[in-house]
Amino acid sequence: MKRLLFLFCLLNLACAFSVSAKDLVTDPGKLVQTTVLQVRETVKSKKSAIPLEELDRLLEAQIRPVFSFNEMSKQSLGIHWTKGTSAEQDEFVNLFSNLLARTYLAKIRDIDQTEMEMASESIDEEKAIVKTIATSKGEDFSIDYRLRKENGAWRVYDVIVENVSIISTYRSEFGEEIRKNQFSGLISKLRDKIEKKQTS
Repeated sequence: MKRLLFLFCLLNLACAFSVSAKDLVTDPGKLVQTTVLQVRETVKSKKSAIPLEELDRLLEAQIRPVFSFNEMSKQSLGIHWTKGTSAEQDEFVNLFSNLLARTYLAKIRDIDQTEMEMASESIDEEKAIVKTIATSKGEDFSIDYRLRKENGAWRVYDVIVENVSIISTYRSEFGEEIRKNQFSGLISKLRDKIEKKQTS
């Protein structure tokens, strides 16, 4: 169940939304809340009306503008980011965002019974964190969204579920691959993963 909720959080999946006593008034909280409600409405209205592939495209179109895949890519590589050429960095961002979408979008369709409550939010200059509580089958999970301001707009660059950061999880995996096979090896591995998902 926790694994399923992790996938849910990553892409702001469809869920019922409630706001705690202190209504959110800042932009980061509004972004998270609005995105969840939009995705929920799309799943609710389109799931049984259009092919699943088309539903996935609609959901991805709603989600991509909310996430800073460039920052997620940098953070997931940490000190290894600078080991790639400019062209390799650009390809990595494209492959990483593609992989996330292909890995998790299919799972969004079946998660619509989770409730989420906005717990708190805080802003420190150009960064913010929105804390929420998700409830599924009577069990609560903490879900925190980390955001940063890019060109005047807030974007999500990390999601933390029960103190487990998606960035930290990928950083360990990617770092090990780069140490073994260099930056080019990681690119090849991501290409292979996406190709397998396309043919599966």
